[in-house]
Amino acid sequence: MKKLMALALAAVTVGVMSAEAALAQSLGFVDTAKVFTSYDEARRAQDQFRKKAEDYQQDLGERQKEIEAARKAGKPEAEIQKMMKDAEQDLLPKKKAVEELDRKLSTQIKVKIESAIAAAAKAKKIATVVDKQVILYGGTDLTSDVLKRLK
Repeated sequence: MKKLMALALAAVTVGVMSAEAALAQSLGFVDTAKVFTSYDEARRAQDQFRKKAEDYQQDLGERQKEIEAARKAGKPEAEIQKMMKDAEQDLLPKKKAVEELDRKLSTQIKVKIESAIAAAAKAKKIATVVDKQVILYGGTDLTSDVLKRLK
């Protein structure tokens, strides 16, 4: 009976160890922060967005200065309200363009990075990929493979 129990315990232990090994091999991780900072297209997209956003902020700042100057000059409140409304209407298309550019560029970059992650995982037969920040121990680092695929 003791031999049977020992054999059963040994079989369970080997099964658990095999499952752990299989899980470690089928779990991958990617340092997404490194991917975003190293990926040239992501940097170019970020620069493009930043320039468009700065242009909008500059236009907004100029309009705010005009409104503040009108207040200091003692212009009637109705005129100041009209200036504010006109500025909002004039700048709304620029604001929407900045938001749309952000959405468009973010989506494009995200799709390309996710595609590279999927290809790297498939090549290494990895079933699950998570961000490096959630890994405490184990797993396969796919970051360099992903960066190679993005070049």
